[in-house]
Amino acid sequence: MTWAIDQEICINCGRCIESCPIGALGRAGNKIALLDSDGCTGCGICADQCPVKAIRIEHGGQGLATPDGGTGLAELRDLARALVETLKLESAPVAVRLLRDGDGIPDGVRLAPEPLRHCQAIDRGSRGEVWWLDVAHQACFAARAALGMAPFPEKVANGQVPFEHGLAISQEVAARIMAEIPKLPQGTVVGEIVGALDRFPIAPEVVILKATPFQAMWVANALLFDSGGPRASATFAGMQASCADVTTVPILSGRMNVSPGCYGCRSAGGLRPEQMYVGLPYFLLSGVVTNLNGLRKAMQKFR
Repeated sequence: MTWAIDQEICINCGRCIESCPIGALGRAGNKIALLDSDGCTGCGICADQCPVKAIRIEHGGQGLATPDGGTGLAELRDLARALVETLKLESAPVAVRLLRDGDGIPDGVRLAPEPLRHCQAIDRGSRGEVWWLDVAHQACFAARAALGMAPFPEKVANGQVPFEHGLAISQEVAARIMAEIPKLPQGTVVGEIVGALDRFPIAPEVVILKATPFQAMWVANALLFDSGGPRASATFAGMQASCADVTTVPILSGRMNVSPGCYGCRSAGGLRPEQMYVGLPYFLLSGVVTNLNGLRKAMQKFR
C-alpha cells in the first residue's frame, strides 16, 4: 500500500488530518504528510474527505493467485460447485473463519500482502483468493469492532467519521448508529481467514454469497423446503453490511441474514448495484444445497 498527496492541488485544509481515525496524518512544515506509515491501514477515509481529491492510496497485489496449498476440503468444493451450478452464481461463494487465541493457520494460507477491509477480502475471495488477516491487516475500523477484534477508535465511536461521510444528519445520530452495530465481544477474535469456499482448507463459520435478489429468494426458500419454517427474518441498516450483517449476525443468531450492502462494500468491496449479500452459518449450508436440488422443479419455470 502506498499513500501519496499531490501538493500541487492540496489546499492545506486539514480535513484529512481531522478525519484520520488513528492520527496517522499531520503537518511536516507547512505541508500535510503521512507521519505514521506503519500505523496507516489504507482505510481511505482521508482520501474520501479530501475536497479536492489530492490524496491517492494504491493497493498492490490485485489479481494475486490463491496461495499454494489452498486446494480446499473436498466437501467444501462439492458444496461450492453445487451452489454455483444451482443458483447460477457469477462468483465463488466465500467462506469466513474467525480466529481466536490459540487457533493455528492452516498450511498454505498466507497473511494478506496488504491491509484489506473485510468487504475487500470477501470480494477477493469471490474471485478465488484465500488469505488470513490479523487485526493489523483488517483495514476497516468498523469491521474490527463488528468482528470482535478491537473497539472503535474514538473518532468512529463518537460519530465523527460517519457524519463526515454524510451518513447521518448529525454526529450524535451517527454515534447512535455505530453503537447499535451488531458486534462480537471485543478482544475475542485475533484475526480471520477469508476466501473462496472451494479453496478453503478448514470448516468455515459463515458462508457469504454475492447474489441477486432472485438468487437470495431461492436460498430463503431452500431453508423452508423440508420443514416449512422458520421464515427468514433480516436485520440490516445500510451500514457495515459484510461484517456486521452477514458475518456477525449469522454467528450470533445461527440463522441466515441478508443485506442490501453499505457505503463501504459498494465503494471498496466490489458489490455491484444489482447484487446483495447472503450470509449463512456453515452448519446450515449442506441442508440448503440439498433443498436447492429439491427446488429444481420450481426453479425450472424461470429458466
